[in-house]
Amino acid sequence: MLGVVLHSPFLSGLRVLTPNRLLSSLDIFPNVDRVGGIREPVMVIHGLEDEEIGVDHGIQLSNAANARWEGVQHWWVKDRGHNDVTENNMVEYIHKLSGFLEYCRRAKREGVQPRTMDREGGEEDTEVAESRSSGSGGTASIAPGDVEIH
Repeated sequence: MLGVVLHSPFLSGLRVLTPNRLLSSLDIFPNVDRVGGIREPVMVIHGLEDEEIGVDHGIQLSNAANARWEGVQHWWVKDRGHNDVTENNMVEYIHKLSGFLEYCRRAKREGVQPRTMDREGGEEDTEVAESRSSGSGGTASIAPGDVEIH
């Protein structure tokens, strides 16, 4: 597998219904807990006007995946909802996916690996940690109000 594209994803099955985490142990779709274990590059695509699964789900999954992969790609699609990201937008959609696939091929060719995580979820790789703190690389986590529109 070259990479993973999450298209209009949800954090978890229960969080679609309620942000309350009391029932999280009963959730059979805890995507937010699993995305950090993905061992391939990740791209998140989400419509900014999604009323079925809010864009905050995509943003939080992008941040969770970024804990594992530096530079998780995302495309926050302006004026699109849950099922219409490609409507009148297919050329840009194909362009974004092609760019992501090229990134995945290059990462595989160059042997780019995900960050290794210790048991507490912290980085073990000090070189990566140093480059992130110096600002020489990495992608900062984003908040719902900081969404980039491309």
